[in-house]
Amino acid sequence: MKKILTFLVFVMFFYGVRAQDTIKNTCYNAHYLTFDIGTGYQSLFYDLDKFGHRTSGIGFMSRVGYRWFFVPHWGVGVGLTYNNLRTFSKLNFTQQEGSDTVIFNNFKERQRTQVWKIPIGFYFQHELGRHWTFGAGLGVEYGLLADQSYVVKSGTFDIRSEKYNDVGEYFAGKTHLKNFLSTFGEINFMYALSHKVDLDLGIYGSYGLTDMEKNNDCNVFEVADKQYSGILNSKLADDVNNVSLGIMVGLRVRLSNGKQRQKQEDMPTAVEQNNVVENNNVDSIPEVIKPDNTEIVENSDTLPQNNDVPEVIENVVDNNDADTIKKIIEPLKEEKLPTQITFGLNSADNPGIVENGKSLDDIAKILKDNPNSKLKIVGHTCNLGTHEVNLRVGQRRADYVKKELLKRGVNSNQLITQTAAETSPIVPNTSEANRRKNRRVELWLIH
Repeated sequence: MKKILTFLVFVMFFYGVRAQDTIKNTCYNAHYLTFDIGTGYQSLFYDLDKFGHRTSGIGFMSRVGYRWFFVPHWGVGVGLTYNNLRTFSKLNFTQQEGSDTVIFNNFKERQRTQVWKIPIGFYFQHELGRHWTFGAGLGVEYGLLADQSYVVKSGTFDIRSEKYNDVGEYFAGKTHLKNFLSTFGEINFMYALSHKVDLDLGIYGSYGLTDMEKNNDCNVFEVADKQYSGILNSKLADDVNNVSLGIMVGLRVRLSNGKQRQKQEDMPTAVEQNNVVENNNVDSIPEVIKPDNTEIVENSDTLPQNNDVPEVIENVVDNNDADTIKKIIEPLKEEKLPTQITFGLNSADNPGIVENGKSLDDIAKILKDNPNSKLKIVGHTCNLGTHEVNLRVGQRRADYVKKELLKRGVNSNQLITQTAAETSPIVPNTSEANRRKNRRVELWLIH
């Protein structure tokens, strides 16, 4: 168990280092609910030394949890887990009670322990493709005992040479254990069933950190009234803790998509792309000085000679400068081009052009003829897959169109790429035909 937990720590650290470049310039906030059930090796672990041996049973678990991912790969979570632990012990030893001797022969006891656990952990996720996501978790959990019981199922014992056979379920009672602390780990593979729901397949394990034994002073048998107190209530068992290792299946439901965006200072805007100064004021416009012709000069002799009169330039701002000032004052205009480029599922190449739209050659010519204009290229997807994957697919599609325009001689400063993922469908994603329409790139001319 300790080796498995060490492996989980290594995996989470390895992927965490790789994820640093991804998360350092992003803001993210995603919330999930998880519902899981599982089964496997779930038992109490203790040492019987020379009195017999212990075997583990198969139990089951159910769990509900909450996960908050504050960056794309890392998050924290809390939950509530129910575990049903089963343990079997077989006694084969001789016990001396004063002048009496008790001999146990294959005396088999079954222990059933039901606990509630409150896990608090650190979680990691990394997308493996369009549908699959790898996940891992590691943390601690506080265990609360719900029910503890034991029953003797078979075996024989001798008292004073009197042999008792087929004890059946004659001996039964309550086990007295105490609350505990344990550590847990899990590995998950999640498959996207829809935009909001993932199928969760994984393995889990937990290992007790504290001793659950409450009282171990008494013997397992009282000869006088033939009462059996149970192994876990006696001094036979030592260092009792819980151990679990099993498989689980469940669902992970998104309460909200992670909103991933660049930091504000890193986000180029359309105005910055056009090299336009946003805070222009009237002082930056040259003032045209004209002579004041309202003043009457009575003595013409005081007029200066022509060569002394400063030349008045009335057309300081020529036509080209006027156009520039007009562009500064007027807001930029975005015009959606009729061309719409569609793609296959999870594809960013071999696109098709919607009919009646301009070809990429035509668009390249427009941009080269208008070097002050820019083109915003926005990649879109359908609703299949996670939001994080769709963000990347949409960007790949936009980058593909940009690359094709660069091949046609367009200046890279005229091209802006963005991704909208699945957030802006043009038709409802209710059929494959509609989803094909939503897997597209839209072109917006900025002028």
